Amino acid sequence: MENLQSLSIRQAQPQDLRRIQILVNVSLPLHYPEYFMKKMIESPSNLCLIVTKKDEFIGTILAEVDKSNSVHKTLHIHILVVKNDYRRMGIGSFMLQSLFNHYKKEFQGKQFECSLQVQEDNDEAIEFYKQQGFSVEI
Repeated sequence: MENLQSLSIRQAQPQDLRRIQILVNVSLPLHYPEYFMKKMIESPSNLCLIVTKKDEFIGTILAEVDKSNSVHKTLHIHILVVKNDYRRMGIGSFMLQSLFNHYKKEFQGKQFECSLQVQEDNDEAIEFYKQQGFSVEI
């Protein structure tokens, strides 16, 4: 079992794009185009966090804030990926909590909603999100 203390989490930088894209493409059945990933990393209304062990990228989470409603904020998670060898070690939960902590500060403690989409046949991800308190809508 991986010790979370041996891991680092930080905000992604534009120079991380290629390595994030490789991590996402080898971990998910969907392949996101480079322009989408670039926008997600560089847009000020988005947040991309990466988890590393030494110099190895082992997880990433990419989220976007819908700021169209000035009173009620909605956070949409586009991608949450943990390398296969590091799954079921609490890294996904660690990334989610880090993301939520960031936005609690940004939104000055105001409540916000969080949404995401998961493929219907991805039972592992659905179970993970349920354990994190998400509800499933079909």
